[in-house]
Amino acid sequence: MVSDIVINHYITIMSGNLGVSAFKYANRPLSKWSNGVEQKVIDNFEIKIDHNEVIQSLGYNNQTQPTAMLNNMFNRLFKEGWGLLSPRGIYVINQIRSNRDGMIYIENSFAFSSDILSRTLSGATHLAIFLVTIGKKLAQRVLGLMQQERMAEAMALDSYGSKAVEAAAEWMESCIGDIASARGEKITRRFSPGYCDWDIKQQEVIFNLIDSGQIGVSLTDSFMMIPEKSISAALGMGKGVSKRSPCMRCSKSKGCRDKR
Repeated sequence: MVSDIVINHYITIMSGNLGVSAFKYANRPLSKWSNGVEQKVIDNFEIKIDHNEVIQSLGYNNQTQPTAMLNNMFNRLFKEGWGLLSPRGIYVINQIRSNRDGMIYIENSFAFSSDILSRTLSGATHLAIFLVTIGKKLAQRVLGLMQQERMAEAMALDSYGSKAVEAAAEWMESCIGDIASARGEKITRRFSPGYCDWDIKQQEVIFNLIDSGQIGVSLTDSFMMIPEKSISAALGMGKGVSKRSPCMRCSKSKGCRDKR
């Protein structure tokens, strides 16, 4: 144990391919922001990254396997990437005051506009909003590799980072699901600004609701997050909600790049 941080890291090698890496951090207490809304910063991430999935995201499959030289490169980069991860997250849960005509109003007069999100939140009594990041070190390393024109390595490490932040978001979604379950409720699927009809500009509303500085995340004038490997999302909580895909409620789902 180092202070209140517990680290559990393991890598397995199977059939010449990389296995899974995972680690844990400890919880931090509830904190209050200036508007009096309680928020929780969580460092207790149990991230599991399937290295085979990272390799598949690079275009390899059962028919097209990476060479032994590439596997060695992946092994080296994923071990390096592991040491560059600093996953952190924060969430806040607000009561939904009104949800109608594509407008979702929550406490303190904040509002979101999206027909798909509104339908996804049907039956929800509360809206959980979260933000996760893996920190900036990995992205800085990727940039360094690109500047050295080591593009294959940069692409592999960047893909590893993408899987890592997605794993962090999945963990946070599961954490909120446990909170809902303890209240006898369920959760919807998570939904992020920029998907479907939810305008990316509404990132600004999320950042007004969450003290993102507590986990080192900021928003640019073009509504992009820094560090880049960060995810913001919202999901509903309630007794009458479901995890049905929002695509089932959308007439434009055929051929959509965001389809899930």
